[in-house]
Amino acid sequence: MRRTDIIPPDFADWSEENYTGLTWARLDWLKSLTDLPLVIKRIRTVKDATLCAEYGADGIIVSNHGGRQIDRTLSSIETLQPIAHAVGDNIEVYFDSGIRRGSDAFMALALGARAVFVGRPIFWAMAYDGHNGVKLMLDILKAEFDRCLAYCGYRTVSEISGTSINIPSHWPSQIP
Repeated sequence: MRRTDIIPPDFADWSEENYTGLTWARLDWLKSLTDLPLVIKRIRTVKDATLCAEYGADGIIVSNHGGRQIDRTLSSIETLQPIAHAVGDNIEVYFDSGIRRGSDAFMALALGARAVFVGRPIFWAMAYDGHNGVKLMLDILKAEFDRCLAYCGYRTVSEISGTSINIPSHWPSQIP
């Protein structure tokens, strides 16, 4: 049996012979497969973020996969504010990469993220004590975040703004 015999004919309307890869124009097709929001991960530039908005993505995740990709480039946290500023309220901006403490989550929210994702610490916590370790890690992260919020004089997440933190002068204010 050939590989193309096992792929349903309506699956992306492509065959191996003429498949050229996923393009921005294919986002419409991806969106047509589900009623769920389409969120694109690994956004690292303003250009890609604005293209996501232009082509109908519902959200983006500013990420470099926890720092494991593209060494010696800007970190995700350095690119977050220019990206969030560029897309404004057109699409939701999320952040992933390097969230290890509550203050990391606070900083990402101050720079324009709507929410953050936690990756590696969940695996460390699971290795430590299974689901109890994950609960403990999330409880610690929340307590650290709440403490950071209070130390900065805020009672709610909606009060956090870009003026809540000091951005290092070597961070870019604009990126392509």
